Amino acid sequence: MIKWLLILIFLSAASAQEPTLKSQNSNPCDQANYHDFDFWVGNWAVYGDLDKSGPLLGTNRITKSQGGCLITEHWTSANGNTGTSMNFYDGSQNKWVQHWVSQDGISISYSGGLDNDSMVLTGKIYYANRDDHPIRDFKGKWTPLDDGVVKQHFEESIDGGESWQPWFTGYYFQQTETK
Repeated sequence: MIKWLLILIFLSAASAQEPTLKSQNSNPCDQANYHDFDFWVGNWAVYGDLDKSGPLLGTNRITKSQGGCLITEHWTSANGNTGTSMNFYDGSQNKWVQHWVSQDGISISYSGGLDNDSMVLTGKIYYANRDDHPIRDFKGKWTPLDDGVVKQHFEESIDGGESWQPWFTGYYFQQTETK
């Protein structure tokens, strides 16, 4: 009798928790903050000038995965150098986070969020092959412009943010897929 009573209590407790389990399994990445960086998703040709008058700097394929929780970047420069970043919204900190690694030993870790429609991240850049200031302050800004163009601007500082030097500026133009 006690055995059946314990089984009944267990089944009652399990069924009472079922709605809680279902709500925990809903996708948190459907929330608005997880879509703040969606303007960057796509296949891009990147130029140094808004009018494309200069040479192609590279291409960048930005994809979403993991149920919309992860944005992955696959950069290839015009000279063949590559880099990859993982970008995600950390709901526990209410911040976007990016971790970048390139084949030449550069890594970047920074975080932030939207500021007047631009994604602004600040943190550190790490140079594996530099003896002078191998760790520097770093900031990046992605701004959606007219006609679907995205401006990306990076700066670094070796004096704790007192002054900033340009590191990269690129204008992203959506590439059309051909079959």
